Amino acid sequence: MKYKGKECERVGEKEVFGQRLVWVRFLQDDSFLEVPFEEIETSKIPYTLAYLRFIVIAAKIKDEVARKNILAPYRPHVIQ
Repeated sequence: MKYKGKECERVGEKEVFGQRLVWVRFLQDDSFLEVPFEEIETSKIPYTLAYLRFIVIAAKIKDEVARKNILAPYRPHVIQ
């Protein structure tokens, strides 16, 4: 999600006198700010089950490469 073009994540939210407020943490500098919910830009990416599986598998591969583990123990190469 974004607030005024800056990447952020939602930390908490509350409602005050009928107005919905959101606490956000900016990813660039780890600062916090309370903003109106209507001013938050949410992503339009549809998170389907297939998309989430893709992300999980990609994260596992990235972790294995970072640890320098063998990716294909029974074959000498990953892509044929």
